[in-house]
Amino acid sequence: MGIDFKAKLTEQQGTYKQLVSNIDQLLTAKVRLEGAMEVTQSYIKECDENCCKDEKKKK
Repeated sequence: MGIDFKAKLTEQQGTYKQLVSNIDQLLTAKVRLEGAMEVTQSYIKECDENCCKDEKKKK
């Protein structure tokens, strides 16, 4: 009975470590995505500003 308990505990510890690893990976992906969104919004803003300048030049 003691061996079965130890095996279950080891299995649960492995599951816990995997969950912690998955959470860490998700948080890393979230930070990267937020950074990419900032860069994309910066490009969009720059394009909008340049587009407006081009439109004013045409008029």
